[in-house]
Amino acid sequence: MKRLFLLFLLLKATLFVIAQPVSQGIPRGAILYNEQGLRVNSPQKATYYRVLSVDRKGQRLFHDYYISGELRAEKYYLTLNKANANQTILTGVCRTFYKSGRVESVMLYDRGKANGRAVSFFPNGKVGMKLFYRHGVLDGACYTFNENGQLEYTTIWKNGLKVKELKGGRDYYIDSNTKKDAFCEQFGGEKERIEQISKDTEYTHSSSVNNAHVKSNGELNSPKIHSEHFSLKKESKKLVVEDVASTKLPKGIFSFSYLYDLLSNSDHSTQEMHFFDTLSAHYHLEVFQMINGYGSQKELIYHHSMDYDVHSGLDKVTGSNPRQIGFWGNLDNNRFTVQRINLFTWSENEMLLFAKEAVSNGYKVLGGGDYKEQNGNFILEPSAGLNKNMGRDVVLTFTFDPNLYAGLYHIQMDIR
Repeated sequence: MKRLFLLFLLLKATLFVIAQPVSQGIPRGAILYNEQGLRVNSPQKATYYRVLSVDRKGQRLFHDYYISGELRAEKYYLTLNKANANQTILTGVCRTFYKSGRVESVMLYDRGKANGRAVSFFPNGKVGMKLFYRHGVLDGACYTFNENGQLEYTTIWKNGLKVKELKGGRDYYIDSNTKKDAFCEQFGGEKERIEQISKDTEYTHSSSVNNAHVKSNGELNSPKIHSEHFSLKKESKKLVVEDVASTKLPKGIFSFSYLYDLLSNSDHSTQEMHFFDTLSAHYHLEVFQMINGYGSQKELIYHHSMDYDVHSGLDKVTGSNPRQIGFWGNLDNNRFTVQRINLFTWSENEMLLFAKEAVSNGYKVLGGGDYKEQNGNFILEPSAGLNKNMGRDVVLTFTFDPNLYAGLYHIQMDIR
């Protein structure tokens, strides 16, 4: 089954608006934008248009509509840049919608940074992922579901660092009495139910997290995961790769197209172990570590001028120009199936070139905007229908913080 990975955020009070087509065309005063978020002067050049408004509390928000009339997004903001939509500073609840009218994602911003719960939904209305952000980075428990609503993975983050991951788990956002997630009940699911709820309720920050899941100081309680489910083991060696020159693979910088094909194409994602040795050598990464996860789960790490400290769970820079690639998946005898790829690089240029290649292949910034103006923190998702031509959907999460990941640029590739 496909898995959805996304990033979303929530903050203070909002007026709930239901996705529905505009019946009378583009209204007077609407701001027209192209796909890059730049203002244009005619509908023929526009991908969507923006209508400014205020809610009943006097808070400023806008609604973006596809040029065909369906609601595309509803977002609250502090400052608005009419010439460049990417430079608008968001705050509060921000949502995107499928053309069908269902909610695609709910995001909460605080003065331009993700802060609070975040939820994404499949087109059928089922929850795809539940995240929690604090001051722009992941923090606490994150849950990934399949399209049937089954919890597939639980990951625990602390100040932007992933500290644990396991299959399955327990969704601590589910209320023990109602057996429901109040936040998802309010903002997701069937359109008819959303319409009824929106008539009677307003969102407040205090309801963004299940009270049973919050400490007295407001911090998120992460679910307890027994240590026997997740252990780390380090195995290091110097690679000896033969016949590298005869293998037709990309050399030097990380290649989106090649790594995308490896992850998205089920015919290519399972390989013999020596394949990953050879591939990593072509990226000039020749020191190897294996991290043991849950059951048969492993992460194969290849790096240069870096080391992963098993005891602290931190990456350490040991020399100049540090870079690393990690393949997360399942090992069966000597065959490894990739389910996720992690990239780390010291080079902002290498990170931007990777993003540029993805965008040129039909990817777009989640929530809109220009990836070059996001300071290394954004998500790229495939445009609708792209997977029909390219394989399984893969979502790209870009993260940069001088205090995280040894100050390196991090790119995570996940099957959705």
